Amino acid sequence: GLRSWCVSVAVVEDGRTLAGVLECPATEETYWALPGEGAFLNGRRIAVRRPAAMVEIGGPKPLIALMPAQWQGRLSRVPYIP
Repeated sequence: GLRSWCVSVAVVEDGRTLAGVLECPATEETYWALPGEGAFLNGRRIAVRRPAAMVEIGGPKPLIALMPAQWQGRLSRVPYIP
């Protein structure tokens, strides 16, 4: 089987997310986050990167054209991404 399956759990109260956990047994990874506390992978703090000015994307032109208008100026279509 594929190693990319996970179990996702969220704790929500009155429409507000209080906690989230993503347990990935096949890869021995546990992601969790709490509002105001940050996100963690196996107990180590993780963070998102700042978005690149341009994003390279591969795929059929008609599909890329369906992307939201605010993304179009940041997309650089490439025929192949190694």
